Amino acid sequence: MPTRLQILVGRALPAALALVLVAPAGAAPAAASAPLITRVELTDTVNLELRDWRSLLQQSANTPYPLVLLTGLGNTAAVYDDLAPLLARHHPLVAITRRGFGGSSAPATGYDVATRVEDLRLALDRLGLERVVLVGHSIAGDELTAFAGRYPQRVAGLVYLDSALNRYATRGANPAQACMEALLEQAQATLPADLFLRPAGAEPRPRSHAALARLMAVNLPPFPQTELYAVAAWIPGGGVLPPTSARRAQEAITQGTERYRPDYRPLRMPLLALYAGQSPLERLWPRIPAAQQRQARGCAKANARWLQAAGLDDLRAQRPDATIEIWPDASHHLFLDHPQRTADAIQRFVAGLAPAAP
Repeated sequence: MPTRLQILVGRALPAALALVLVAPAGAAPAAASAPLITRVELTDTVNLELRDWRSLLQQSANTPYPLVLLTGLGNTAAVYDDLAPLLARHHPLVAITRRGFGGSSAPATGYDVATRVEDLRLALDRLGLERVVLVGHSIAGDELTAFAGRYPQRVAGLVYLDSALNRYATRGANPAQACMEALLEQAQATLPADLFLRPAGAEPRPRSHAALARLMAVNLPPFPQTELYAVAAWIPGGGVLPPTSARRAQEAITQGTERYRPDYRPLRMPLLALYAGQSPLERLWPRIPAAQQRQARGCAKANARWLQAAGLDDLRAQRPDATIEIWPDASHHLFLDHPQRTADAIQRFVAGLAPAAP
């Protein structure tokens, strides 16, 4: 799920870009090892797109736990194209695009947490994956917690990539919201006008995928180029936009997730939670006038305290034994900022789990 600030960032740019700002894409080099792109059929009407790196695994005497990567809101499995090959050298690995996005089915319903958990269970069944380590970014944290609570025998460990957050608790007013909105509106005014097409009677849109990448770079790290093309498509009349179905899915998931309260206490498997310590405004500092820098930093600190109470503090209170790392130099998309460090942290965590069955 996007943080409140990410939602504000989406509002600060034209509405057509809101989804991509939550599920952004930039111009990072393509991963050296390409996955097998396939689909898994859940029902007669719903199938999910997968990126499967299992063929890259160097087989050994020990059978490692499979890793299953789940994405943040709006992203597709291609968002892991830089991280996944680093992990796939040591573990069987698949990344799943949830319903509503990318090449997965986009039915009108089924975006609540419970249905997304069942989608995951069916996908694991179809893939023959009995016991896995789940890795999830952002909104996927709710799917990790809910799945592990319902099917504990299927989960050896959970890895939260800036995703262990009680989103029900964050529905309340953010004390920094008004200040954030003002700063983001200022940042919007600095965006080059020629990056947009503004057709009469239609919403503004990026002129191209290259223009979209430049827009995303205002406040987000570079994303795999494969993700850029997965989340936004050319449309009649020129320019690129996320599909209408994806925007509807985003809205439905957001509404469902805000009604879900994560409960970590019943979970008996080990937990690793990596938290971003960098302000979501970090990349906007150069666009904020010097006279407002002090105010901006005060807003950022207030926003951080607001999120910490429902995230890190809530997890620590419920599961004091969880392994928690805070990365001061990482943004919400910490696995894009630091793919090797993320891979190393996951591998250390998995190495400490009880051995998988041969």
